[in-house]
Amino acid sequence: MNRLKGTVTAIQCSGELSQVDIACGNTDLTAFMLGKPDESPGVAVGSDVWVLFKESEVALAKDFSGYLSLRN
Repeated sequence: MNRLKGTVTAIQCSGELSQVDIACGNTDLTAFMLGKPDESPGVAVGSDVWVLFKESEVALAKDFSGYLSLRN
């Protein structure tokens, strides 16, 4: 398991699914979590969080131009 420290920059909710944007240094990440932020203590805009991920679940692109969605 890998981890990065970041700061929550935005949260958008749709029903019981929340999209959480996180700034990790010069890189912006997006994570999805089940539930609403008020049900998860410590997840609020401006809070420091750890992003945990498996390397097999990561997609990277360099100088990418086009349309692609890996969120589906």
